[in-house]
Amino acid sequence: LYGRQWKYLTVLNLVLQAVFYGISFLADVLRLIKKLPSVKYIISCRDLLFSVLAFPVATFVFMSFWVLYTYNRELVYPKSLDGIIPMWLNH
Repeated sequence: LYGRQWKYLTVLNLVLQAVFYGISFLADVLRLIKKLPSVKYIISCRDLLFSVLAFPVATFVFMSFWVLYTYNRELVYPKSLDGIIPMWLNH
């Protein structure tokens, strides 16, 4: 029970991407509505979050999934899931 779903890097990546897109949406809306100096701070935080966390973590998750899938499919996506999740929906 240690960590439950939060111990998986994929779940953490999804939360990180949601936070990043939320900050991006906020920055775009504030930039359109108001010309405040605080908008530049939010935009710089968005850019920092993307370059330091969002892009590297997403790239690592993507690459590690496909490398493991190529090496041994059963490690990340068992064949028993083919009957439940159609191929067109998964890939």
